[in-house]
Amino acid sequence: MSAPRDWSLYDAADTLDAVSHRRADGRREMILRIEDMHCQNCVRHIRDALAPLTRSARVNLSTGTAELVWDQGVARASQLFAAVERAGFTPAPLNPEPALRERQHERGAMLLRLGTAGLLGMQVMMLAATQYFIDAPLEPAIELLMRYAQWIMATPVLLYCAWPLLNSAARALRERRVNMDVPVSLALLMAYAASCVNVLRGSGHVYFDSVTMFVFLLLVARWFEGQGRAEATKRLRTLASAQPLTALRESADGLAEVSSASLAIGDVIVVPPGAALAADGHLLDATAELDESLLSGEADPAVRHEGEAVYAGAVNLGGAPLRLRVSAAQQSTALSHINRMIHHAQTQQPRVQILADRVAGWIVIAVLLAAAGGALYWYPQSPETAFQVALAVLVVTCPCALSLATPVVLAAASSRLAASGLLLTRADALLRLPQIDHVCFDKTGTLTTGEMRQVRLWVCDGENEARMLEIAVALERGIRHPVATAFAGMSTALQAQAQESLPGLGVRGRIDGVEYRLLADPGSDDDLTWIALYAGAHRLARFGLAHALRPEAVGVVQQLMTQGLRVSILSGDSERAVAEAAARLGVDDYLAQLKPDQKLAELQVMRAQGEQLWMVGDGINDAPTLAAADVSTALASGAALAQSQADLLITGSSLDVLPEALAVAREAQQRIRENLVWAVGYNLAAVPLALMGMVTPWIAALGMGISSVTVVLNALRLARRPAAGAHGWTPQSTPEHAA
Repeated sequence: MSAPRDWSLYDAADTLDAVSHRRADGRREMILRIEDMHCQNCVRHIRDALAPLTRSARVNLSTGTAELVWDQGVARASQLFAAVERAGFTPAPLNPEPALRERQHERGAMLLRLGTAGLLGMQVMMLAATQYFIDAPLEPAIELLMRYAQWIMATPVLLYCAWPLLNSAARALRERRVNMDVPVSLALLMAYAASCVNVLRGSGHVYFDSVTMFVFLLLVARWFEGQGRAEATKRLRTLASAQPLTALRESADGLAEVSSASLAIGDVIVVPPGAALAADGHLLDATAELDESLLSGEADPAVRHEGEAVYAGAVNLGGAPLRLRVSAAQQSTALSHINRMIHHAQTQQPRVQILADRVAGWIVIAVLLAAAGGALYWYPQSPETAFQVALAVLVVTCPCALSLATPVVLAAASSRLAASGLLLTRADALLRLPQIDHVCFDKTGTLTTGEMRQVRLWVCDGENEARMLEIAVALERGIRHPVATAFAGMSTALQAQAQESLPGLGVRGRIDGVEYRLLADPGSDDDLTWIALYAGAHRLARFGLAHALRPEAVGVVQQLMTQGLRVSILSGDSERAVAEAAARLGVDDYLAQLKPDQKLAELQVMRAQGEQLWMVGDGINDAPTLAAADVSTALASGAALAQSQADLLITGSSLDVLPEALAVAREAQQRIRENLVWAVGYNLAAVPLALMGMVTPWIAALGMGISSVTVVLNALRLARRPAAGAHGWTPQSTPEHAA
């Protein structure tokens, strides 16, 4: 065993800040990547090792990670790493780039082991075929030569290809625990040792073919399991990619482009126009206009003043660079909080998976007892038969299939949805979604976009409507602002000179020698956003703007109805605005002018009537209803509080993924049922046959491998994303839907 590593590097303040986050309560929070976890017993052992040092340790088998919360007065970071290492596992901070390189290296090593086992295993099987399919006895010298050849080729398969399995079992036994690799390793060593003895004796059966086949099939199952785990881990980096990898840091020598990971509290960074902030901080400029929709859900830009807090991921909408002093970087930013939220949710296992893991744990003990019992029963009649029965029982009943039945399905379904722009933040949400019969939508920011459209135009007497509209289009051309989107699709031959954004007010510029201003014009009692066009102090026109309905909203609502769901709108907007949106969507059931507590009350009434509810929202006012619903979905462009209550997080800009989520959830439920029925049925049928001596060790290895691979392949069918319309839904984006 290699010497323990020195983990004291992670106790240094700068390194600790780079790999962990200080919470508001003063505790530290960190996500570790942990290698060599293969079953629920491994998870339990890691938790036990960390329990004395941490407030909580959530270990996720499907992603190979652990989320730790601890008090620095109780334990240092180095002690946490050391505790995981003493438990027999390899810890590392969840750093995307090194993790990706290490994953690629591990993938190459696994492929080499798998290829070696397959190549040598085929040779051993061809040599062993003579004892099964040729009735005539072989010449003693030839038979001995073939036995030695099998021995030579089976040895590297056991010592190199099966080393991860043997090492895992040895580690478990040293810690006085039992995992699934213990009966597997026991079977391999028994078969190999007995074969070696019989080769040296020159008589008796050899099981080198069973050893190589068993190792190859186990590695195939582990390969597919590892592919699903890699996809699950990759999802943890999806939201973090919104935070820039580099930043412009200010120093006495000027500006230097540095990695965002190297930023420290107190650094001054410069953010060019149109770029995203690489860290949280406080503004050093007089004013700045920012798009903070990633965190706040507010479509309109936020005007920030000197000294105010600004957040990583926000976009500089101004025409000049802005400066800020870093207050939180790397693991402490708001975006990193979202990433941790995703991981935290993934560690919550559904009840069916917890039950399967418990059953699998008991099966390991039952397998050892059954193998011993079978050997004792057969030994008086035939010691060789007793050995074969014990070996067959150990091999055929490996509970890999049962343990993989649920997590591989959830990993495949989650990966497929992530590719479509939907992150699963609570593991059992996909199991609850098929039971849903009623979906409730918030309107503003959920069914509508962050863009605006011009719906009304009022001009002063004597002014020309077309001329006023062209001036507005020229003033807003090239401006990054939601108001400007209302004029983005219009054309004009006019050119604005000395164009300038006025943070929090509007825009101004000179056209044909006249200075015009397009400014906010509050005070109307309707639901439109009004802006006014001025020439000097004289108001020329007023434009009424409204948020546009999402292009896909009509199609999504229609398809959810087709899938058997009742659809409602619960909104805080005015009666007229909600009624108009409901009419366009074809929704008859809607409520308007609801405060957050009223939304929650309506939801509770529906649940009291026995309805299974799915809430879709984006704002802070949606957080209570998202928390109360049976399944909840929020947009990544929405408020952070709403995201924290969501089971599913839409990372893209489209609602199209909602019908797909329902279809995938229903398919996942069916796959889990199929896997559990197969895994349980296989073991119930295989054990009696093995105990009766009707299953040889090589057939047992084949059956175990087929059982595990069948479960994995059945789950991976979910990972194939169907073409649009495969589940009866097709995104809609016709012009009338965007109106």
